[in-house]
Amino acid sequence: MYAKIFTQIFYSSIADDYELRHFFEDLLKLADPDGNVDMTMNAISAVTRCPGDRVPEWIGKLMSPDTGSRSPELDGRRLVLMDERRAWGWRIVNYKHYRAIQDEESRRAYNRAAQQRHREKLVSIRRNGRPLPGEKRFVKAGDSGAGEAELSRMTEQSVAESLECRKEQREQREQSERPEEAGR
Repeated sequence: MYAKIFTQIFYSSIADDYELRHFFEDLLKLADPDGNVDMTMNAISAVTRCPGDRVPEWIGKLMSPDTGSRSPELDGRRLVLMDERRAWGWRIVNYKHYRAIQDEESRRAYNRAAQQRHREKLVSIRRNGRPLPGEKRFVKAGDSGAGEAELSRMTEQSVAESLECRKEQREQREQSERPEEAGR
């Protein structure tokens, strides 16, 4: 598993104890998609290479109420037992909240990258001499020897046609919004 660590952890109430903060980051990395760390203290110590005598201390701190925490949920506790009948296995309290933020940010990053690839493809098409959609008529005219004046006239005509088409669409839309006048 992996975890995205937000920089705000450096400004959290556990930031002053860098060992505790580092241990909490290790727990974030060990958590399953629901935020559960279903391991014993000895297993956590073995996997993270944290000193076995410090793990109970750090878990105790993370399970304690924290009045300096930004999160009011469960009095600022960062860990709770997964099952009250056993002394091991913890749920990271805000794990799902931060994972959802991560997913949204990942989605946005993916969309940004896809849009960039699309733009690069359009630039590549232009650079390879192939016209973009809507440019074929102008390219054809240019290839057949049309001068600057002819291309300018074509541009003006295209703009005028576009404006006329939009005007007709607007009039049709307005007409359909007034059905009582349409029958007269």
